[in-house]
Amino acid sequence: MQRIMKKTIAILLSVSCLFGLNSCFKTEEDIFDQSPAQRLNKLTSDYREVLSGSENGWVLQYFASETEQGYPFVMKFDKSGKVTIAGNNSVSTGGVYKEESSTYDFVQDMSVVLTFDTYNEIFHEFSSPQTDGVGHGGDYEFQMKGMSADKDTIYVMGKKSGIDMRLVRFPMGAQYTDAAGAKKTVDSWADYFKAIEANTARLFNNKISGYTLSSGDETFDVDGLGVGVMALTPVGLSEIEAASRTYYRGIIVNLDNTVRLSSPFEGEKGKFSVQDLAIDATNTKMTSPDGTVTLNAPTVEQLFKMAGASWMIDPETMTAKTKTLYDAAVEGAATKKRTVEFGYQYDSKTEKICMVVKLLQAGTTKASVALFYLDATVASDGTLTYTADGSGDRNAQSYSKNVPGLLDFVKGMAGSYGVTAETPFSPAQMKFVNKADGNDTFTAKLN
Repeated sequence: MQRIMKKTIAILLSVSCLFGLNSCFKTEEDIFDQSPAQRLNKLTSDYREVLSGSENGWVLQYFASETEQGYPFVMKFDKSGKVTIAGNNSVSTGGVYKEESSTYDFVQDMSVVLTFDTYNEIFHEFSSPQTDGVGHGGDYEFQMKGMSADKDTIYVMGKKSGIDMRLVRFPMGAQYTDAAGAKKTVDSWADYFKAIEANTARLFNNKISGYTLSSGDETFDVDGLGVGVMALTPVGLSEIEAASRTYYRGIIVNLDNTVRLSSPFEGEKGKFSVQDLAIDATNTKMTSPDGTVTLNAPTVEQLFKMAGASWMIDPETMTAKTKTLYDAAVEGAATKKRTVEFGYQYDSKTEKICMVVKLLQAGTTKASVALFYLDATVASDGTLTYTADGSGDRNAQSYSKNVPGLLDFVKGMAGSYGVTAETPFSPAQMKFVNKADGNDTFTAKLN
């Protein structure tokens, strides 16, 4: 009888569990407490709230394609769907600052998509087909991919291109250095574009070459930074090899001295990946966030051997010995109703570092130029050592004969100098210190 009773109780308990009469087993809770549609609606509302809530707007770091320079746009959103877009670029604004208002919206297509749904000349020029049927091939719709914890950065992806981009909160009040070297503040949208232009020119002067990008056992020559397109070529290639092994990434230079690539660059072996670079504390290189990739400044030797650039000596920085020679040359030039300037320049024809001499007719800016050939070497530590015997091009021979004191200056400057770039990563001038006399110094500025 007891056995029958036990079986009966067991059966009743099992049945009660099956029909949920008691919580015999915990049921799995719903992973989501909202439906997919509800979640998308909530995300849409959150994005609209954050975008419209920025008092000074946002900067979209925009790339139309991987191989075209980046273009920043400033945008101000309101909750009603109005957006004001500002730009300053050669493509859609003619190289001047412009603003235009249009509309935006969010659509739900498996995720939240931000669309600029009415034509805006400043922005849609990059996504509109041109005479070739393609144009720049850029996006006007962006998949929303999330935002930073502080809500100062929103991550988006071009719906057509698949390029990852960012909306960053407008940096009102940010400090920058203008082209003249003066400290300025970003007080308006127009100021922002001036600041970006000045910062790009300061970091990447078009005349500077010799940058390299390295990680592990891979090193690439880097060109094009000053025009916004990074061209990366493995070092040591012939021109024929380089034609098929040069890789391009558009870049945007930011006010905080960081650089954003249009897409990650992974080298030829796939051993590294870099999309963001920042100036390091020594101002000698840029590094990736994880420190595995560096963009290296040109060496002093590379600075002396740049094509099309010259380093003109600043007479205001000369000490007594050098200034005496210089003053004599100036007086000699004055007898010919000329002013004179001296500097260093590389001659690709003779493959020599030269002293360049510019004679300017009084009252004009037109100069005649002479190159005096130097027997020069530049050591790895930046030491420039040279002699000058007065040989040079045709103008050099003429100047030597007709301008008193000029040849004395060229020959008298020969010696050994420790040369350093005062801002190594973006050199605008170099300081020369005579190895034989540390008090004998001068600077030369990039021209």
